[in-house]
Amino acid sequence: MAKLITVLLVVAICVGLALLAFKAWRSRRKEQSIKFSAPAETLDSEILERAPGQYVATTFRDEPLNRVNAYGLGFRGRAEVQVSSAGITILRRGERGLALTNDQIQGVGLAQGTIDRVVEKGGLVAIDWQQDSTELTTFLRFNNVADRNRVLRATPVLARKAI
Repeated sequence: MAKLITVLLVVAICVGLALLAFKAWRSRRKEQSIKFSAPAETLDSEILERAPGQYVATTFRDEPLNRVNAYGLGFRGRAEVQVSSAGITILRRGERGLALTNDQIQGVGLAQGTIDRVVEKGGLVAIDWQQDSTELTTFLRFNNVADRNRVLRATPVLARKAI
């Protein structure tokens, strides 16, 4: 009987902690969605280059450990990165797309790590961009260096702003 009570108590504590974590995530997402409007999901222009990769994270530029959860940006996953004359589109599996126009993109560089992902030096592409007045950084990882370089060279705006 004591084992059953102990097991039920542990299960109740675990469920309680999971509910608190879910509530905090939802609250954080709502708070962040007030700071800026939803980014576009697609761009209407001819695709110049595309490459498979991973969407790693989006953070606030001045707060590199503060993951953006709003508008589905909080989840890492596989993606296809498309570069067009209008900007860059990140099509993520299971999540809404993220489209950044050339006007939004403020810089592109290489990084070694972000919130919960550390890779070899220059293994991540960091795109600095602005939505409304909020400055953000999106991190991408490509399947290979050739794909990464093709995407970075695909449009003059990205090549001109690359660090």
